[in-house]
Amino acid sequence: MLDAKATINAESLVKARVIRRARDGVRLLGRGELKAKLTVEVHGASKSAIAAVEKAGGTVKILAPVKKDEGEAVVTSASSPALRRASERQDDGLIEAEHQIMSGVR
Repeated sequence: MLDAKATINAESLVKARVIRRARDGVRLLGRGELKAKLTVEVHGASKSAIAAVEKAGGTVKILAPVKKDEGEAVVTSASSPALRRASERQDDGLIEAEHQIMSGVR
């Protein structure tokens, strides 16, 4: 479970097992209602997510984007069915992480 008094970032989300890893950073999306005052550090956030955190008295810090290593091949999810399924599972994980953040922070 996440501690609302601590800064919520990629490391704390991995530690709380909300996400498995933060390879490309964490993006905060706004859905639902936030009741806890949070300090959040993410690599991106929607306007509605920032508004929800600030409305609850918290703050959002946008971090620099995660840089890919030079020469690293960029593979799109459309390039293979297996990657497409993995991408869909990752999207489901992000939605679940968002749900846990918005509803389960104590």
